Amino acid sequence: MSTRPASPVVHAGRPVGHQSRQAGERAMLRDGPDVLIRAVRHDDAALLADGFDRLGTQSRRFRFLMAKNYLSQSELRYLTEIDHHDHEALAALDPVDGRGLGVTRYVRAAEDPQAAEIASPSPTGGRAGGSVRIC
Repeated sequence: MSTRPASPVVHAGRPVGHQSRQAGERAMLRDGPDVLIRAVRHDDAALLADGFDRLGTQSRRFRFLMAKNYLSQSELRYLTEIDHHDHEALAALDPVDGRGLGVTRYVRAAEDPQAAEIASPSPTGGRAGGSVRIC
């Protein structure tokens, strides 16, 4: 993980937030707020750990199918070291402060390359998610 501060990103003339460190695609959720969508990167471990810390106990149990208090370093590595072919992950970020709102990912099944497991929790803590066409 880099300790070098990232420069702010400007998208469409508006600051995106120092944490996002990369322009992405703006999208609007059904209930109105904008989010920034971008690929998860290898240096996003702190961003994912922060998002995990903000999850409630029930959300953690639903996502991991057990009680979980923190993400280990190996879990953070797995969740951020994405090959963008067999394992893809897209992050939804707050376009103002750069905080993570959620991650959607797929992992292609090794035994069946035509199948993939998809995980897509609500990026907004229970609010209606957005629909974004990804081509």
